[in-house]
Amino acid sequence: MLTAYAKGGAADPFSPGGETPSSGALWIDLMNPTADEIRAAEMALAIELPSRQEAEEIETWSRLYADRKTLVMIATVMVRTTSPQPAMTPITFA
Repeated sequence: MLTAYAKGGAADPFSPGGETPSSGALWIDLMNPTADEIRAAEMALAIELPSRQEAEEIETWSRLYADRKTLVMIATVMVRTTSPQPAMTPITFA
């Protein structure tokens, strides 16, 4: 799901419904995005995002890097912490 948050008093979320997110968006959140949503975010921001597989495979020492003008940080966080089987997943910040 792609949700773009616009500049405003409180962060006002809007879902562009398949459209390219506004270049005025303050934050673009991609939660389990489709390939089309990833392409829309990449086009709006003029950057290339690492795939989930690439993010999982990146070594700890290379999780902070610059790709042209984009600073990228990949963090590994624990999810499902209240379940009997917690797991780890990567989160990418660009």
